[in-house]
Amino acid sequence: MKNQFVRRAIFAVSVIVLTSALPWHGIYFFPIRYPSSIFEQGLFSFSISALQLAFIVVPLMAVITAWFENKTAFLWAGIYPVIATAFGVFAVPLLGGLASISGGRFWILLSVNITVMVIVLLLYVKSRTAQITPSAGR
Repeated sequence: MKNQFVRRAIFAVSVIVLTSALPWHGIYFFPIRYPSSIFEQGLFSFSISALQLAFIVVPLMAVITAWFENKTAFLWAGIYPVIATAFGVFAVPLLGGLASISGGRFWILLSVNITVMVIVLLLYVKSRTAQITPSAGR
């Protein structure tokens, strides 16, 4: 990534995504605390446990790859809002207080998480267009 704004922005988004995942330790510690529950109900239970572990691994990978300025940081940061929506967690910390316990909470959650995905997509597009230079006379 050559554009310094994009590098800083994707790192900031990755850190925000990681800070939104860290307080929810009940989600990602469950397969570690109760490993016998992983294979209890078959493939469905295994896939839920894998998704619970991905809930913390994906934001960690987003921060690590953004730190090393790897292009896959966009992928990791863009996947996390989908996983967070599956567990009903906002991709931006402290925005859960905006939504009450009413029925509109899901729509606020969905709009915030989609907004994070759109921001990551726009940063990716900006990083791709920043590298393209017009050829001089060719």
